[in-house]
Amino acid sequence: MSRARRGRLLFDNRYGPINQILGWIWGEPVAALWTVKPNLVYPAILICEIWQWAPFMFLILLAALSNVDKSQTEAAEIDGASFVRTFRYIVLPAIWPVMAIALLIRGLDLFRIFDIVWALTQGGPGTMTETISIYAYTQGFKQFETSYTAAIAFLIVAMLTIIVTWAIRRMGLVK
Repeated sequence: MSRARRGRLLFDNRYGPINQILGWIWGEPVAALWTVKPNLVYPAILICEIWQWAPFMFLILLAALSNVDKSQTEAAEIDGASFVRTFRYIVLPAIWPVMAIALLIRGLDLFRIFDIVWALTQGGPGTMTETISIYAYTQGFKQFETSYTAAIAFLIVAMLTIIVTWAIRRMGLVK
């Protein structure tokens, strides 16, 4: 079962564990319609996105943190620097290149988000959560506007190429 499908089961209004936990907290059954009510749709998508991607981001950042030079942090500690100053002036600059790549990966993935939104709402209620990927899918596979869909895909690829090139040049990885 895919992660997106499991996310849909989490928000089931009768048997979903999120409504069950909220019911235990409030002391009475909660039947929140997470994927139908407009004010609950975005929190549901956000919860699923965090649940799906947080472990990957933590692993990347943990690898970067394990590469920080221990002698610099020890020297800052001996000099009496606080944790916040040590983190800001030693650790953060050391992990910034890895963190920038992780943010770029996440940003690109958010731009093309499809699976979680499709599994939870299919772009609804109405077209409230319809992303560019869902719009292209509905135009191509439901409306059979293949040339229009190809134009959308081309524009997305061109725009992402420009954004990634700008970001990589800004980070100083390529000149």
